[in-house]
Amino acid sequence: MIEKILHSRTFVAYTLAWATALTLDRYCCPWPTDDLVLLLIAAREPLVYTGLYYPYTVLLFTTPYIVYSILFSGFYVLGWKPTKKIDERELPRCPDPRRRACPSQTRARSVRRFQSAGSTPAAEFSHRSEPARPPGASYRTLTRRTVDELQRSLKDNAAK
Repeated sequence: MIEKILHSRTFVAYTLAWATALTLDRYCCPWPTDDLVLLLIAAREPLVYTGLYYPYTVLLFTTPYIVYSILFSGFYVLGWKPTKKIDERELPRCPDPRRRACPSQTRARSVRRFQSAGSTPAAEFSHRSEPARPPGASYRTLTRRTVDELQRSLKDNAAK
């Protein structure tokens, strides 16, 4: 029973907050309809009066909802111990590495399968561990070349 309540704690918090808001609105702290200042505000500026009334009503619901939500979540996290036991099974044994196919053989089989299906496996099987660079190129030379190309294109555009 408690487990079902805790799994639907949002709905239970909502229901309890609704009941608390109704109780607070009816008995403990209803909207003061006989307050002279509020009556003056209602007569002179009805929008301001409405702007005070509706947030008051909303806060009568949201404050208990937040409190109940925190209480149920705290009880769920800290106080509840699950009653179901998890089956502890032994993991299957790993196959002997000496008998498994090496990755290159597996890749070659997959490539042949893709080629027989009519697609190209280049995009599906790129297993590079780091980005490829042209031989003899470094970050600085690539950047310098890019800057030189930009300067040339700017000069060409300025000459036109």
